[in-house]
Amino acid sequence: MPRATHIAVFLCAALAHTGLGLVNVRGGKDTASASGVRPLSGSEKAAVGEALGHALGVMSGKEKSGDKFSICLSMFPDGPPADAATDAVWQSCKQVLPGMAAAAARR
Repeated sequence: MPRATHIAVFLCAALAHTGLGLVNVRGGKDTASASGVRPLSGSEKAAVGEALGHALGVMSGKEKSGDKFSICLSMFPDGPPADAATDAVWQSCKQVLPGMAAAAARR
């Protein structure tokens, strides 16, 4: 898979963890009405735009990417998600957040 595709997949997964809007990275039908998901507000759209702008800056070499530890810690500040065993982003991050992964295993 090309590097840009990896970055796009990781970015979509990261956006899904923010709870912003109708991001559906797992496929299937849009379940917005069933899950109570609402359209993005203006400030949420700005946050997504900023995140995408940063991602494109990193991909083009104009900006420096954060390290994996910092990115993962910002996505999981309270430890693993409830669905840690099946969450692809957590599975990638648990290697660099070993203390949190150990805590999840003890649950």
